Formats: sequence, C-alpha cells, structure tokens
Amino acid sequence: MTFFERYKTLLLIVLIPLSIWLLLKGFRNEKDPLWAETTDLLQREPLSLDKAADSLRLLYNSFHAKKLPEGHNLPLQRISTPYVPTMTYDKFRYYFNKVSEQKYAIVAGVTGSGNSTLVDRMANLMADSGNKIQILCAPQFDLELNKRYIGRLENNVFQKGELLKFWDNCRARPSEKFVCVIDNFDKINPESLFGPELWQRLDDPKFVVTFGKDTIKIPDNFYLLCITHAGVGQKIEMNNEHFKRFGGQVILPPTAEELVLGLKVKKKDVEKDLQKKKTAYETLDKTSPQYADLKNERAKLEGQLAALNDTTNLQKVVYFFDKANAIISEKYGSSYQLGQWSDARKQFQAKDFETLQALFLSHVNSLKPLTEMRQSDFDGLTYATQNDGAIASSSPILKAINTLADLGFASELGVAGSFALISGVVGWWYFRRRHRFIKEFTKKIYDLMDDFAARRRGYDQIVSDLSVIKRDFDNLVLEQKVNYNEAAFFYGFLEDKTKLVQLAREVNEVFLKLMDVFLEDGVLSASENDKLNQFLESIRYKISTPQYYEYKNQIEKAYQQFGEKTT
Repeated sequence: MTFFERYKTLLLIVLIPLSIWLLLKGFRNEKDPLWAETTDLLQREPLSLDKAADSLRLLYNSFHAKKLPEGHNLPLQRISTPYVPTMTYDKFRYYFNKVSEQKYAIVAGVTGSGNSTLVDRMANLMADSGNKIQILCAPQFDLELNKRYIGRLENNVFQKGELLKFWDNCRARPSEKFVCVIDNFDKINPESLFGPELWQRLDDPKFVVTFGKDTIKIPDNFYLLCITHAGVGQKIEMNNEHFKRFGGQVILPPTAEELVLGLKVKKKDVEKDLQKKKTAYETLDKTSPQYADLKNERAKLEGQLAALNDTTNLQKVVYFFDKANAIISEKYGSSYQLGQWSDARKQFQAKDFETLQALFLSHVNSLKPLTEMRQSDFDGLTYATQNDGAIASSSPILKAINTLADLGFASELGVAGSFALISGVVGWWYFRRRHRFIKEFTKKIYDLMDDFAARRRGYDQIVSDLSVIKRDFDNLVLEQKVNYNEAAFFYGFLEDKTKLVQLAREVNEVFLKLMDVFLEDGVLSASENDKLNQFLESIRYKISTPQYYEYKNQIEKAYQQFGEKTT
C-alpha cells in the first residue's frame, strides 16, 4: 500500500478546507485605497474660512507688518466681499503665502476649480484699502486694453493709462501694498496688453522704459496676480516666456475636500430652506393655487436633505468625483479635469449619478481630445461605487489566470484549480474550530486598535489590553488548541500592532517636546509654526488619520493663541 493510499483520507481532510479558503480569498477583489480615504474625508471637520477670523488676522498681520488687536475682524471682512468662499483656511493660507512670496504669479485652474474666487479674495487681503485694480480680458481686446491700461498718444503727447497711474499711486505711498488682478489672462496676447517695451522690462529689470518724458518703473510694493485656465483650457498657450515674466505658474487642482465642505454647507442651506417651506406649508390655505407648488418644493428639499444625510450616498459621489478626475488625468492630462465648483457639486442624489457621469464625459469631449472619452472608461469606477469600493477583476486568482492565459497556460491552471476545489470540500470542518480562535482574537485586536485610533483608549491602556490578549492566547498554545504556524502568524500580527502603538507614543512625545521647546518664550513664530507643520507632514503616514488631524488642530490653536505679533 502506497503512502497516498494509506493517508489519502487524512490528506483530503487537510487539503479540502485549505483549498476552499484559498479560493474564497483568492477570488475576493481588492479594495481601492481611495474608498477608505473618502470615508475619512467625510468625517473630517477642517477649519473653514468663515470660522478662521483669528487665523486670518495673524496672516494679515504677518503680511502687512501690522498689529490688529484680538477680535478685530477686518481680514475676515476683506475676504467676505461679496461672500465668504467655501474653502479651508489651510488651502487659502498655502496659496496666499505662495503668491505673496513670488509677488507676481499666474494662477491656473481647471473649469470649476474656483481660481477666480481664490485670487480675488487673496488680493482683497493683500491690498490696503482701495489699492486694488482689476483687468478683465476678452478675445480681440488686446489693443483696447493696452490703450486703457498702459496709455496712448493724443496730439503727440503720451497719456498714461490706468495701470501706469496705479503705479504712480504705489510710488506715492510706499508703505502700502497694491495689487493688480488680471482675469482671463489667457484670452489675450499678454505682450499686446503690456506693449513691447514693458514686455521687455518684465524680462530684464535693467531695461529702461520711457513713455513721453516719463521713465516707467515698476514699484516694489506692487503685486500682480494673473488668472488663467489650465493647459488645454487656455485660449492663448502659456509657455516659459510668460512664466518667467510673471513669477511662474501656480496650479490649482480640483479638490474633493472642498467638494465635501460644499456639500456640508449645502446641507445647512437645505435645512434652513426646508424649515421655511414647512412653516409656509402649514399656514397656507390648502385651496390656494400656491399650495401644490409649495408641496412640490418641500418634497424636493426633503429628497435633497435625505441624500445629504446619507453617508453611503455621499461617499459614492465624492469617490466618483475624485476617481473620475484621476482617470481623466491619466488618460488625457490634468488640465482636462473638472473642478468641485462646476455643476458636479449639484449632482449629489442617487438619481443624479448618471447625470454626474455624463457631465464629466461632455466636459472632456468639449475640449476635443484626440480620443473621445466614452462611458466604458468609467465602467470600473461604476463597479467600485456599487461594490463598496472593490476594484473589478483585481483578485489574486483572476490576475494570475490572466497572466497565465497570456503565456498559454490557462488549461493547466483549470486542471489544478479543479483538483484544489474537489480536495477542499471534504475536510472543511477540520479547520473551523482553529479558525474561530484566530478570528476571535484578531477581531479583539482590531477593535482595540480602532479605539486607539479614535483616541478612546490611551497608550498605557492599549498596551495593557494587548498584554491581556497575548496571555489568553498563550493559554491556547499551551493547550494545543492552535498549531505552531497559526501561533506564529498571530504573534507576528500582535507584534506589528504593538509596534504601531509604541511608535505612536514616541511620536506623541516628540511632538509635545517640540511644542514645549517652541513655546518656552511664550511665542510661536512663523518659522516655528512651519517647522511644526513640516514635522507633522513627515510623520503623516506613520500615524492614524485622527491623530494627524488632532496634532494639526493643536498647532493651529497654538499659532492662533501664541503666534508672533508683528508691529
């Protein structure tokens, strides 16, 4: 009797459950990491501009070298005209610091990215009262704009245009800041707007420009912000000749975080409107001609509010927005993307999902790419939204089958798979008990780590709880209820989680020490604030998302309270 004949029953008992487990695991599709990131994004509560009065005041003081007293809302008032943008303070501060350091900048954004609003509000904060000029460009208006803003000859006498007069004001008040905003900068030829002499001067600071009897100089307290579409959306293609004259290009990409912020604001607006409709609905005579219209409006608002309260629905919308832009960027380029302030923000109900897809398709195709975008380009994305973020055909077995099929081994794989399936059925029960032990203990650890990530348990408590779990599992090993391989897997898993807790403790100690050192003098300078943020970004992927935002909020609050006061 051969070895196989003698032990075939035992072999089948062992191989069958193992094969089934491997097949189930092997055919399970992987999840897109962006799906989980979208969940985190919906749970965040970033500091929005409307709630950042103190932070804006510190930013204003730093730029203008002034000292507005605490509680002074001038900076918030500046950016609130005509309304406060739905934007995070972190984003505003990042671009404000970037363009203010460069002095000249071309801010390029895709359709719906909000670059005009962002630049307008930054200019409001940068310019002293009344020290802002705006130039609106339109195709074929190059010559008219040159005459209006640079100047023209009248009876052989040069008459200064509005921009040159603006520069005179800059020189007359050197302690103040002056800002010029040129919107739709790509719709004209910039050289035609400024004229050949100033165009040369922008490239060469030593070049002398003389108009009539006046030598034209660009003041040091003058800032220039130009707004353009990104890449393919530009009417006049921008190149290095433009960028080197205007401080370089600042790209403003679409942002899902701002889309989420906008949806939260939309929810509040819908709640207010619905309350008004309910009040009117209850007091209106049912025989009134307006009663039916009001009833329909109320039902519409209730449908919108239900969608905005449905986290699963919002996750699909935000995930689709972010992922669709990623697909478009990869296939066509980043300038073909669609921004969060386009009509995409209005398609947040489940019934609008097809409209949302069509919106992205029509936008890309309206820019006339070499290859037309089709509905099928979003098939994988649609599958993910319908299957909890799973990536279609991403399971290890399907990947292996596709690879082997390409190499001509598909039939051999089929035979091996059939044998594994048949052998796996007989002995499934053998592993059930041991599998239950492993599952229960790993779940306990996952639950503890979830509590730790959410800051419901401290470092000492989590270490103590992990030690209890290890002790209980040691007893299972001693009683031989789990074998060596299973124990080795579990101990490795437990060790990894313990190291994560230890790392988090060490990071926390370093962070608190840095805060203590920087606040020894009772002041948190701008450079110290930057160092804290740089440290936080360097450890971002070593700590949990809640911990990251907790530290970020601590830095922000510390800077609001102890930020250096400029005079």
